[in-house]
Parts: sequence; C-alpha cells; structure tokens
Amino acid sequence: MTATAPIITPTENNPWAENLAAQKTRFPNAKDSILFAIAALQDNPDIAIDDLKTLASQQGIRVTAATVNAAKRLLDPEHATTPVVATAGLNPTPARERLARRVRAADAPLDANALIQDVVAKIQAQGSAEVERMREAVRKAITALEAAVGS
Repeated sequence: MTATAPIITPTENNPWAENLAAQKTRFPNAKDSILFAIAALQDNPDIAIDDLKTLASQQGIRVTAATVNAAKRLLDPEHATTPVVATAGLNPTPARERLARRVRAADAPLDANALIQDVVAKIQAQGSAEVERMREAVRKAITALEAAVGS
C-alpha cells in the first residue's frame, strides 16, 4: 500500500493552499516544501524547526533544516548566513581541525648526466669483476691441466 499526499483544495480553513499559487509565481523553481517554509517564516520568523515540521506534516509536506535554510536564503539572500540546526537525537562530533601540512625540503636538482654515468660505472665495475673471476678460473683450470699432463 502506497501513501499519497493529501489533495488540498483552497478553502478558508487552509491558508497554505491559498498562498501556494502566490508563492509559486514569486519563486517558480522552488519546491513545495521550500514554499511552505517561506510562508511559515513570513508569518512567524522565529518559528522553531520542530513546530514548522509539525505544521508541514499536517499539510503532507516534509520540511527539514535544509528546507528552512533554503527558504531563508530566498527571502533574504544577504542576511541568511546563519544556518538552522535541526534538533536531533544524535550528537554529532565536532569536525576535527585540519593539521597543517608539513613542508618538505626541496630535493637537490637532479643531474641526469651524472646519474647515467654512475649507472654505467656500476655496470662496468660489475662486468670487470665478472671478467676477472673468469680469468682467475681459467688460470686455475690451466694450472690443474698442466699438473695433470705433466705428471
């Protein structure tokens, strides 16, 4: 079973329905919940969010703190800097303050030529060591063969 919003017809008992058309012409892109909040704020600028929610639920409209903030911004864009905070059962933790980033010391500029020469020198040193080991192994083999043939 799906719940639908009640159909509201303009009557003398329902000033919201009468005010809706006027609000829609003034704010054509606003949602009904924002228009309802505008109407309520015009009647009572100091209305509590819970009271506004109760009034809106009687009309089948859902109003949140964001709705009230949007309505305040539309009514007075220059002075709507203080947001409405909804009273909820949850106690959100305050936002942590961001720590300043550590400034890294600048690395010394890289010399590509020096890096390449270092790599080539290491490869040559490894190659030279390998060649020297092979020469020593061949000398030992020759000495061992001479000793075997000579005896």
